[in-house]
Amino acid sequence: MDVPAYLAESGIKRILLVIDPYWWSKRSEVQDFLQEISRREISYSVTFDIEPDPSVACVERVRKSIDVDGLEKPDAIVALGGGSTIDVAKGLSALLRHEGALDDLIKGIPPTLSPIPLIACPTTSGTGSELTPGAIFRQGTRGVKVGLMSNKLRPLAAFVDPSLTISCPRDLTLDSALDALTHAIESFLALSTDDYPRAEIASVYSGSNAVTKMFAKQAIALVFEHLPVVVRQPTDISGRAGMSLASLFAAMSYSTAGLHGVHALGYALASATHRPHGQTLAVVLPGVLRELQTTCQGDLAELGRMLGSKTNRSEAGDASFFIDRLQEMFDGLGVSTQLTPWGIKFDQVEQLVEDSVSIGRLSKAFPLQPPDKHYQRILTRALESI
Repeated sequence: MDVPAYLAESGIKRILLVIDPYWWSKRSEVQDFLQEISRREISYSVTFDIEPDPSVACVERVRKSIDVDGLEKPDAIVALGGGSTIDVAKGLSALLRHEGALDDLIKGIPPTLSPIPLIACPTTSGTGSELTPGAIFRQGTRGVKVGLMSNKLRPLAAFVDPSLTISCPRDLTLDSALDALTHAIESFLALSTDDYPRAEIASVYSGSNAVTKMFAKQAIALVFEHLPVVVRQPTDISGRAGMSLASLFAAMSYSTAGLHGVHALGYALASATHRPHGQTLAVVLPGVLRELQTTCQGDLAELGRMLGSKTNRSEAGDASFFIDRLQEMFDGLGVSTQLTPWGIKFDQVEQLVEDSVSIGRLSKAFPLQPPDKHYQRILTRALESI
């Protein structure tokens, strides 16, 4: 990971290092990195005040600490950590060049605002934030998930090194992988570019096409191949490399094609349960696919054939094969697809549906419109599946 050379070649003289607290306190490589950029006469400041699943308040707090310390604004931000760290760095890249609050930017980044360039170095394989045009934060007392979205937030460069992910514990490895898998599946089933009313959904997305589907399909295959390996053998570098590629390819797909129902439902469930992001996606993913099985039968059948569905099956059989294989993998990994053990009750479904539908950039892109009754059926089935 030759980030110092890249910084020097790019003429960057001062950076803000936004770093995961574990990496800052436990990993000697970070000090080696700081010594190397100092040797190249690049100055730096550091923040490691990063929350898992970060809030708007977290980003504001870091911005305030930078202002109080009187630090110079950097030429670039380097983010070293998982999706939470990279998202905080994205928030800072915009906020440090904005006089107002982050909440204002979440409503819309002004056309005249130019965020500080960001170099992303992911230490997990999941969010794909090192490539994407958005950052997700918890907002308000209910912790509602909101997106800071703009193509200006896409990192200037990403350094993806599988060796950085070896230290991830099992639960974080699995949760990150569930996020990457969902990105790939949702973007594979996303509305096509021709059917995507871009301005009404999200200006950063433009629907699926042959290229996004190619990356999504490859990402799905890589997750099925490598995730069970890295869960059993965390130091398997071949498995880690496969998962890094899966996350990268999924991001290359969804950062153009967009996401929809699984993420809309997952964000609502995260606000209600405070469960990790990957879990709140996986718990509804098979249910969403069953709801879409007829509408997206051709795409699901293609994924089923990729995973080995026998050629004498019908297209409907191939589609069912893929969903069944997904459920089998989740069962083998101990991934829940039931909501009752999480304490969710039937009387919460209406509010969860309302919260999901309110995320317009996702719900307006769901292949079945309007999404309300479909979301309700998916959640109800997840409560009845005990």
